[in-house]
Amino acid sequence: MRKVTMNSMLKDYESVQEEVEYNFLIVFVSVDGAKPEMIVNPRENVDAKMVYYRSAYDNDLRLKANPKIQIVDYQFSEGDISLNAHYRIGVGEL
Repeated sequence: MRKVTMNSMLKDYESVQEEVEYNFLIVFVSVDGAKPEMIVNPRENVDAKMVYYRSAYDNDLRLKANPKIQIVDYQFSEGDISLNAHYRIGVGEL
């Protein structure tokens, strides 16, 4: 898994605004190192979510109010939001 930071997330966000068509921002959140949960944000909500992430998370993408909660990955997606493809989880393991 790649190392993500607030700086990389903001840079990618700025890039997709100018260059890429996307339908979703998918955020993978882990609590205390557990298997990540997937949060899917439709494009219409992304600007507000980015404002929230900037204020609520530190540069290591840990929630300031509870550092055990961390964004461990994200992607701007045109529509392929398959958790199986991203984390190679088999059917029935969710």
